[in-house]
Amino acid sequence: MHCAALLALHGFTRCDTTIAFKGTGKVKPIKLLQKTPRFHTIFEKLGECWDVSDDLHLQLQVFVCLMYSQ
Repeated sequence: MHCAALLALHGFTRCDTTIAFKGTGKVKPIKLLQKTPRFHTIFEKLGECWDVSDDLHLQLQVFVCLMYSQ
């Protein structure tokens, strides 16, 4: 797993004591990132600049939906 993607995922899911997504914790998003390599690129792009493109925003929405899927 790429370090930049892991750092961005940590920021996206918030810190260890306060999670931004109810009931998901850190393990499920990390496993999803490991299982789906296309998200490595998505999260690496997340920290490149202040502006988030519409495509990047859409891909992050897909990630969140997959995080909550059964």
